[in-house]
Amino acid sequence: MGDIEFLILLLGAAVALSIFVTVITAYASYVIGEELHVSGVLAAVASGIYSGWNAHAAMDAGTRLSSARLGEVPVEEGVARAVRALVEVGDFFIVLARERVRPDPDVFESSLGAPLRALVARGQELGSIRDDVPSSWLTESLVGLVVSVLSVSPSMGREDTIAITTSLFLEGASCSSSHLE
Repeated sequence: MGDIEFLILLLGAAVALSIFVTVITAYASYVIGEELHVSGVLAAVASGIYSGWNAHAAMDAGTRLSSARLGEVPVEEGVARAVRALVEVGDFFIVLARERVRPDPDVFESSLGAPLRALVARGQELGSIRDDVPSSWLTESLVGLVVSVLSVSPSMGREDTIAITTSLFLEGASCSSSHLE
């Protein structure tokens, strides 16, 4: 069996597993709804909408990160582009990032986790991001910072939100002369 055939087989298995999990989730939602004496049909529909929302957010964020070409620009610009991509997904990204059960962990990892971690690791290698903290921690910190900023009031304009979030991640909250000018 060649590499291409093996990949197609794996992809088919992943799709089948995804469909199986979706059907089981819908059925379980129906049964739980009926046991709680609420509409099982509405519970299954709500479960489907929720799953679709998470899948949409993961796909949207992944597409935006891919389009940002994070590996082709200086690290500081890459961080700004990553923040912009996540901010533009908006509330969908907040729900996705806060969930413990992600729509498809492999897709989530390849479309969001890996590109962000690669950006942070490159910044560490080049000395523009501290290297005494694991890249996975810094990646989670960046995601958490974006979620926190999007979740609080008052909201600032989009560009100000992106600039301040990028600055907070790269420079921290300390006062420096560049912030005072």
